[in-house]
Amino acid sequence: MLAEHKRPPVKVTDPVTAYRMTTLLQEAVISGTGRNAAMNRPTAGKSGTTQLPDLPEFKGLGTNTAKDAWFVGYTPELTAAVWLGYDKTDRAHHLTTTGGSVPAVLFKEILSMSLRDSPVSAFPLPPEISRLTEKPDPPKGNGKKKDSDDDDKDKEKDEDKDEERKKTDHEGRGKGKKKDD
Repeated sequence: MLAEHKRPPVKVTDPVTAYRMTTLLQEAVISGTGRNAAMNRPTAGKSGTTQLPDLPEFKGLGTNTAKDAWFVGYTPELTAAVWLGYDKTDRAHHLTTTGGSVPAVLFKEILSMSLRDSPVSAFPLPPEISRLTEKPDPPKGNGKKKDSDDDDKDKEKDEDKDEERKKTDHEGRGKGKKKDD
C-alpha cells in the first residue's frame, strides 16, 4: 500500500446506483477500452485520453498523440488511478499512448501485485437488487375462498419466511454471495 487515509465515510450515492455504475464500469474492462486492465478478479474502471490541442506547434505530429492518458479503476478491495503526462506539454513532451493502453496495463500490474495474496471476492450486491432478482412466491390457494384459520396459517408462514430472509440477509448479503449460496 502506497498511502492510506482514514476519514469518516460520506454518502455520495445510494447502493443501487453504485452497483449499477460498477456493472457498467466492469463492462468497460471486459469489452471496452479498459480491456488491458482486466484481471482474474472483478475489476471496474474507465480509461481516458486528452488529445493535443489543435495548435500550430503540434502540426505534423500525427493523430496518435496525446496530452494526458489515464485509467481509474477498482476491485472490491482497492481503488487506483494511473495518470501519464507532462507538467508542460509541448512539441518535445507529449504522449503516444491512450488511457486504455499503458495506463490500463500499469493499473493491472500494480493491483495484481497488491492483491496477489488476497482471495478473489465479488462486488457486494445491495439487498434491494437481491430482492429484485429473487423468484416470487407462487400464487396461493386453489381459487376457493379460504376461511380465517387458513389466513392465520398463511400469515405465520409469511412471518417465518421474513425471519429466514432477514437471517440470510444478515449472514450472507453484502459479501458478494447470492441468497442460494
